[in-house]
Amino acid sequence: MCFGDDSSESEQDSVDRSMTKRSDCNKCVDRIKSPNKIIQLYNKNGYNLCIYPDGNVSGTREPYNPYAKLEVLTADRGEVIFRGVETDLFLSMNSSGKLEGVPDANHENVIFIQIVHGPYLAYRSRRYAYQGWHIALKKNGKVKPGRDTWHPFRQKAILFLHRPGMKKDLPRRYLVNSYGFRLSLLPTQQIQGTKDDLNSKYSVLEISPGPFPDTIRFEGVETNKYLAISSTGRVYSESNLENHDTLFVVHKNQLGHTIIMPFRSAHLGWKLGLTKSGHIKSVFKTVIPANQKATSWSYQPVRADTDLSDTFAHILGAG
Repeated sequence: MCFGDDSSESEQDSVDRSMTKRSDCNKCVDRIKSPNKIIQLYNKNGYNLCIYPDGNVSGTREPYNPYAKLEVLTADRGEVIFRGVETDLFLSMNSSGKLEGVPDANHENVIFIQIVHGPYLAYRSRRYAYQGWHIALKKNGKVKPGRDTWHPFRQKAILFLHRPGMKKDLPRRYLVNSYGFRLSLLPTQQIQGTKDDLNSKYSVLEISPGPFPDTIRFEGVETNKYLAISSTGRVYSESNLENHDTLFVVHKNQLGHTIIMPFRSAHLGWKLGLTKSGHIKSVFKTVIPANQKATSWSYQPVRADTDLSDTFAHILGAG
């Protein structure tokens, strides 16, 4: 099956063609046809395939992970190439069956045969088609070596769907506690409360869903850092999306205020809080009493003069 083409071919025909020696392999990029598609390659085990800057490949449950955006290039009929939009690296399978990101598309290792399995798609390496090696992700999101994908037939690890490359059109808000302080992620890596309008740009937070049900993240729009609480109770800013310290769960207390708890330590009763002076409150002091002003939050709309993107103008004035 070729993108943009309703025609398809049998699996055996695909293998037979793949075994034909091609002297013009180094011209594969020149034969790429357009238009191309921007997608997420979603595995049946629940992961989007990512190509990272260091060439590593793995799965993620992050719906907005930039490394999960892939461009699908049509190399030939029924054959495709995947390019990481963020890294400009091409998905490749080496001689040991390992998936990796490489900068050079002029190699047969980056070409995969697309095979239809009902509603799903599988991708067999053209170079190693005779061995039955496929693109695959395990149940834990790690890459499954090609040598382990030929049997059993139609295993979940090799089955994928195309999902649209999600745009990060997410709400932006101020997070304000009952003392009137806005939570701010400063360029100095400090996290503190502020009532100063001059620093209001550091208080603009983008709220995104996490990889697990009912989890969210708070990103400082100006600093591109995420709010995080470590397993030792340290409140800090973090740039690594894969760090689960950046995950939070949110619920309402008896007074209707928003309570924010670290995902990994919610069972300890830890909460995010700011003191009367605007400093981060130790999580050990947020457990009792349950309804503290320091840990009671509300979302407030971002002012038009501090909003950093017109994309979110439609949410201004929303609660």
